[in-house]
Amino acid sequence: MGKSHSVMGGSGAGLRIETTALVALALMKNGANGPALTQAMDFIAAAKNEYGYGSTQSTVLALKALVAYAKRNSQNQAGDGLLVVQVDGKRVAEQAFSSKNPRTFEIKNLEKYFANDRPQVEVFFEKTEVALPFDLEVQYASRLPRNAPNCPFTFETKLNQTEAAVGGTVRLSAALQNTSEARLASPMIVVGIPAGLSLQPWQLKQLVDQKKCDFYELWDGFAVFHFEGLPAGETRRIDLDLRADIAGAFEAPAAQAFLYYENDKRVWSKPERVVVE
Repeated sequence: MGKSHSVMGGSGAGLRIETTALVALALMKNGANGPALTQAMDFIAAAKNEYGYGSTQSTVLALKALVAYAKRNSQNQAGDGLLVVQVDGKRVAEQAFSSKNPRTFEIKNLEKYFANDRPQVEVFFEKTEVALPFDLEVQYASRLPRNAPNCPFTFETKLNQTEAAVGGTVRLSAALQNTSEARLASPMIVVGIPAGLSLQPWQLKQLVDQKKCDFYELWDGFAVFHFEGLPAGETRRIDLDLRADIAGAFEAPAAQAFLYYENDKRVWSKPERVVVE
């Protein structure tokens, strides 16, 4: 009996990526080499956004399909050519490649060609009959990243005061509201903690005991709260009483909320700033 795959918890774009990747893997296993496989791989390649391919499961399946397709092409259609990078219609970089010398290409300093906050980056190939599969990653820094469009929830954070004395407390509140007509599966919020302020362990335990969240974890500089689900129209609120330990002016990283199984559904809240004297 062959192995079976199950798509657990996936929905929306993530589910489509997972399903398409499984179809592509099945086609390649059966030796298919037609338009169905090409369409599946084109869909997977185009499905990546700034948050990757979605959940861990959809990312693993997408990468598995891309790797299998790349190996298949390198075995069946080896060749040489020229990789070209274009930004907003302008040719900015090129790199020769050869099947006799397989390696990873890193095109640096593309940011100097970005003239707006939504640059159009294109990769194409010349002097070859075969377009190589590729994965394009751009790293950037922002104090407040863009929200994903059409999210089914809202999210915001708020400090009850912007000044505090050493030894005092500052309340940081985070509110997640389901604005859709359907239950949200596995939402989570990531709250940035201003340096100089600290979480109180007893309060984190109390939030779980009072069922304000299902469980929490601590990342470096962040408190992360998980919820099994959020019914339509309902709001979850987390209140953190942070202890002011060190004098100075501090700004937390931007907080965010997203769905575990559809992490392209993501909303950010402004960085919170506090002065401790």
